[in-house]
Amino acid sequence: MGLAAAVKSTFWTNYFRMQGRASRSEFWWFICIFVAGNAALRMLPFYINMADPSGEMWLISNVALMAFYLYMFPPFVTVLVRRLHDMGKSGWWALWLYVLIPLLCGGISLLLGLRLPTFGLPAEWIYIGLFAVGALAGSMLSGIIELIIGFIKPKATDNPYGPPPETAAAAAAEMETAPQTSKNI
Repeated sequence: MGLAAAVKSTFWTNYFRMQGRASRSEFWWFICIFVAGNAALRMLPFYINMADPSGEMWLISNVALMAFYLYMFPPFVTVLVRRLHDMGKSGWWALWLYVLIPLLCGGISLLLGLRLPTFGLPAEWIYIGLFAVGALAGSMLSGIIELIIGFIKPKATDNPYGPPPETAAAAAAEMETAPQTSKNI
């Protein structure tokens, strides 16, 4: 699947669709688009500050970044779920990756740190910090697992989630190019 087909599939055809399977190429094209867009919008504040040294325009860059994240969230979830389907796994594994693993790591970090001295700081600050560090470590672990998921080659046979993406794409292309017949009544 090329860039144009991946963009059409991810951002148009399957924006909210979790059924079916996503090929590795569709997954990696989405990751590339996400990283490029994120990098461009992260650099935007620096260029805005050069143009407007007073710093009053920073809100525009932050709003643009948040809009980008909100727009990218549904396909991020759906591409990951369909990629898991391509491997023969349930989409519920995505819940483990991005909710339960960070919470579990944060909780473990918090429990391990309960006996640490607070050095005169409020204990709540220490506990919140420990949980945040653990949750961040869990999120990083989830990201590494997601990258591994992107590299795993699926079997080229049907599974409970449908035919392989290349087969489904070829069938869809054949349907579009087939001559259309209609009966006039």
